[in-house]
Amino acid sequence: MPPQQRAQIDALTPSTRQVSTYALELLAPTQTRRLESLGNKPLAVVTAGKSDVPNWQERQDDLVTLSSNSKHRVVKGATHTSLVYDRSDSQATSAAIVEVVAAVRNDRPLAR
Repeated sequence: MPPQQRAQIDALTPSTRQVSTYALELLAPTQTRRLESLGNKPLAVVTAGKSDVPNWQERQDDLVTLSSNSKHRVVKGATHTSLVYDRSDSQATSAAIVEVVAAVRNDRPLAR
């Protein structure tokens, strides 16, 4: 991340807001398990290639099935954290966000 954005994240890290956001992130898998379908809404799943969580890859594969307009990218060697903080790994995350936004704005499917 650029220095300014990294400084902003570092400034929020010890905050109550950051802790509550992290708690909500931990609840997300439970919420998505209850979700049956996103229809054809664009969905990009970017998965870290390294994880200590049992069945992580399978759970990520399940997320992709929520939309008929989805794509899944596994970033080999990446960790959950590096998908945000590491320059090369975070490019996959940023690219996925840009693709989803473009698909929504242009009412078109995600590129395969």
